[in-house]
Amino acid sequence: MSGQNTLVIASTGIIWAILAGAAGAATFYTDRASWEAAMAAAGVGSLVTETFDQDIANNSVITFESGVQSTGTNGQGTNDVLDGAYGGNVDSDKDAVDVNTNEPLDVFESITWRFPTPIIGFGADFIEAATGEVLLLSGNFDGTGEQIIDFSDVLGDLETGFFGVVGTSPFQEITFRSRTDDSSERFNEFWLTDNLSFGSVKSDPGDSNPPDPEPIPEPFSPLAVLAFGAAAMGRVLKKKK
Repeated sequence: MSGQNTLVIASTGIIWAILAGAAGAATFYTDRASWEAAMAAAGVGSLVTETFDQDIANNSVITFESGVQSTGTNGQGTNDVLDGAYGGNVDSDKDAVDVNTNEPLDVFESITWRFPTPIIGFGADFIEAATGEVLLLSGNFDGTGEQIIDFSDVLGDLETGFFGVVGTSPFQEITFRSRTDDSSERFNEFWLTDNLSFGSVKSDPGDSNPPDPEPIPEPFSPLAVLAFGAAAMGRVLKKKK
């Protein structure tokens, strides 16, 4: 697709963008400490962190305490904050069914997060974001066009972990959607997010070149998985082919 950039995963677990003809590439991290160091080197003075401590009822449009607006389009799926985590569900081919009743569900086609101001990067803990191996995240992280991240590549068999972006051009929106090709029998995905951090570049960024990430990704705490596992079980939707 025109204007889209592909991604590869290095053997170290660090994700790099391949940008045709671009002078600078956005960088993708699976380690929070490395991402934070890169954000500081890019000139970010301080990070805003959303811990999702305040419950927000499910709705097509909600606003986190940090000012991030989350908007679900073309549907009535999950878009809420409950028990210390954000919960979202997307089904871009619009064919999800309830796991208990087998009845069709009008799940959101996509969910877009709009940050309160343009940012240079964000990072978060994503929980059970690759169980269906179809969740995608997209954004224009370098000013050249949409880049698409596949969470099944990012998180692999762990299905849970940190993912962060340091862009080379300010951006204000990211969008979650599901893959709709025929490579999967399931096209919807429910996931949780916690500890969403983001930041903008100061007026005098200084050294704008982020340092090389650490080669070994930071392991995601199994305690976090246990804490949110019970909540996730009752909210997961499933698509019947």
